[in-house]
Amino acid sequence: MKFRTELVLNPAVRKISHSQQILSIGSCFADEVGKKLTDAKFSMLSNPFGTIFHPLAIENALARILH
Repeated sequence: MKFRTELVLNPAVRKISHSQQILSIGSCFADEVGKKLTDAKFSMLSNPFGTIFHPLAIENALARILH
């Protein structure tokens, strides 16, 4: 009997590097991933408008960044 789902993951085709700038926006998950990437010395901006859950609010925030 298996008590967990086993996954086989293929390596990503595109990988991030330390020379790239990264933006995470969204929930508290975005904050936590951002902290891990910052700790690993990536150039990281995490939730510049605070934690946002609603997709339309995320779209509005991105529009403010891009314009």
